[in-house]
Amino acid sequence: MSNYTVTIKDNHEQDGESFTAEFTCACEYARDGENYTVSYAEKGGEFDGSVVTIKYIGEKTVEVTRMGEYNTRLTIEKGRRHTCIYDTPLGELSMGVYAEEVLSEDCENGVRLRLKYTLDFNSGLISTNTMIITVKEAVDNVTAC
Repeated sequence: MSNYTVTIKDNHEQDGESFTAEFTCACEYARDGENYTVSYAEKGGEFDGSVVTIKYIGEKTVEVTRMGEYNTRLTIEKGRRHTCIYDTPLGELSMGVYAEEVLSEDCENGVRLRLKYTLDFNSGLISTNTMIITVKEAVDNVTAC
């Protein structure tokens, strides 16, 4: 079994401001034809100990789950709005997710996934998000996130 890394670049625009984050860490990567799964454990901060799993299903659907203190399950499907639950220590929030773009492409020793979607709460726009997830075979040892 090969070692893999995942790099996630996340940009979201909220209330006219843009915020960007990027990180790279070790991950598990499994592929079944066109479908694939990426999982990684988060380290540090409020998500410490959480496990994130990203499943690419077909050509237009991605499921993102986080298991830990903040349990989340987002279904991101191009051209369709889904209602998703975000579970926090203070209670559950219901959010809408609408994807404008779900694009996966094979790259050398891995895959690149681009997601562009909006989040809404109580019918009001929260943010517009662009996430680029790149999975590659690791060259050196890589630690968890």
